[in-house]
Amino acid sequence: MVSKPNVGVGIFTLIGSQLMGYGLGGIMRSFLVYPTYIVFPNLLPTVQLFDALHRGKKIMMQKKRVKFFWFIFIGIFVWEWFPEYIAPTLTGISIFCLANQDSAWFTRIFGGLDFFLYPVRNV
Repeated sequence: MVSKPNVGVGIFTLIGSQLMGYGLGGIMRSFLVYPTYIVFPNLLPTVQLFDALHRGKKIMMQKKRVKFFWFIFIGIFVWEWFPEYIAPTLTGISIFCLANQDSAWFTRIFGGLDFFLYPVRNV
């Protein structure tokens, strides 16, 4: 006959196993956490960024570093975002076709071609 385990036993088993894990982590902390030369290669950029932003004791230097980081971040965002999304949109607009919308020949000469190679009248 199989009986249901007590809820209290399950909860205390869960808490006990978690505390054993924290205890083992605390015991092994001296050689798993503290040696800074043992860092996985994919974490190096993140570790270096945090170290550069938070190095030093002066709060004013940290504020300047964080401000500089945000300026560079916004600059890189615009540098990458503009060619990716705005530039293709600008290439799809024919200024000549917008200037002279009444002439079919003008549209054929300066207008683009769509996927099926038919002249497109840009509006």
